Amino acid sequence: MRNKISKKIYQYNLILFFIFITACQPKEVGNVCDVENKDFLTNLLVTANIPGKNLHCGNLVSTFPPFGYKSISFNFFQNIPVNLEPIHYQEASYGIFPPLPSGLSLDPFTGKISGVPTSPLERTNFTVYKSGNGSGIVNLSIRIGSDTAFQVYGQYGSFTCGLAYNDGTCVSASPNAENFSNPVFAIEDSFTQNIYITAFNRILTYSPGSTVAEGVLGQNGYLNCDIGNTDGAGGCGLGYASAIGFNQPKYFGLNANGIYVADSGNTRVLHIPRSSLIADRVYGQVDFSSVAGGTVAQNNLQTPFGIVMDTVSEGFYLSDNGQNRILYFPKDSSLPSRVIGQPDFDSDGAGSTQTNINTPRGLAVDDIGGLYVSDTGNNWVLYFPPGSTSATRVYGQLSFTTTTGLATASNLDAPQSIALDPMGNLYVADHNNNRVVVFPKTEQTAGISAVGVFGHYGSFSCGVDNDDGVCGSGAYPNARTLYRPTGVSITKDGNLMVSDNSNHRVLVF
Repeated sequence: MRNKISKKIYQYNLILFFIFITACQPKEVGNVCDVENKDFLTNLLVTANIPGKNLHCGNLVSTFPPFGYKSISFNFFQNIPVNLEPIHYQEASYGIFPPLPSGLSLDPFTGKISGVPTSPLERTNFTVYKSGNGSGIVNLSIRIGSDTAFQVYGQYGSFTCGLAYNDGTCVSASPNAENFSNPVFAIEDSFTQNIYITAFNRILTYSPGSTVAEGVLGQNGYLNCDIGNTDGAGGCGLGYASAIGFNQPKYFGLNANGIYVADSGNTRVLHIPRSSLIADRVYGQVDFSSVAGGTVAQNNLQTPFGIVMDTVSEGFYLSDNGQNRILYFPKDSSLPSRVIGQPDFDSDGAGSTQTNINTPRGLAVDDIGGLYVSDTGNNWVLYFPPGSTSATRVYGQLSFTTTTGLATASNLDAPQSIALDPMGNLYVADHNNNRVVVFPKTEQTAGISAVGVFGHYGSFSCGVDNDDGVCGSGAYPNARTLYRPTGVSITKDGNLMVSDNSNHRVLVF
């Protein structure tokens, strides 16, 4: 264990492992090797940042992977259970400072943080330290939110306006940088922390913290334009399918090279390089001007909808909504190599079994490569283990043989986008129930009950739009209501972004 271990110290995620060499100095007043000394952690951190092999109190300080969490920034929610475990389980002695807020606790033997938060908390830094069986320190940033949104896009900061193209006074006008119509999906770019929002015929881009768009894709760079297949000559007039415009784009995925857009109305997927407005690659069509769907085949699409990147293989999964299947495209390939939901590339029949799907939309991939599919037509979400074409888990139904759309804790009605948080919880935009529900990480195969709900004041039995708090349809939206949500995503800090489609806004919780 005394072999030199390469040191990689990260500013906000310091994972330290001590290899015992000699005993620490005797405990005495002013001894910085005493863990109870107020300067112990400070001296340890300073030592860890000195290049080369570093000794602290007779111990070699070096990095070692077993102690750490999946992220260093978390957003828990009031009244929704927390179950945060270290990436690598190791029984040892753990502590945390300052103490966790009410409802949460740290297991002193496993390092697991669990419980049910009882009240909101502004973002606070906590230090988790481990000793015995290896030692280390992890700095965590934790916020506890609620089912009340704290930020809104598309409505000039107003939570009570739900009109398309709001002019700032809650009157519908023309498209601009602060409004939009029918947002479908919003996501944070993990590379830049910019926000991307798909709305009608354009994708708007926002700098971190800003709700005023600074850029736009699909409209020749014009923020006041929202035309399907905008004029390829550079204006804001109606044109034809090209490498510049969109026709009702849906979900999209981002990687280091650019953005993959499900250009649904044009029956294709476009790849647009970063810092460009023009696509350099098209999937599902022979060229940028073609839009025909054609018969089902390996190289044809029909209403492509959801996209999720596979960060391991650098390929992507696509929900081919109109052909009832999921396709996997390897990196740099214009043809899919795998199909899920159909027996082959030449079949497209809808079904409701563990191997057959019906108008799929949202997609998510877990840490081990398992695939979650929002099977909208069957009112359920399916989980496919890595490499498998047969689902082993169903969310939203009591079994693989029922497809009823209901508003309960264990049912869904036309689920759309889905997302996973760092703890493995599954968030579902439950479209027809006007809510977002949260399912816990589980190995249960069916009949799974949601543990959290957004849009209905904590009620799982209500499904009306813009709930007034007593399950009545409200006249106006507010920061706790939803109307036909279509998109969910989790930011780097753990915030939940919801595309509140029929309220023409994106909410952040």
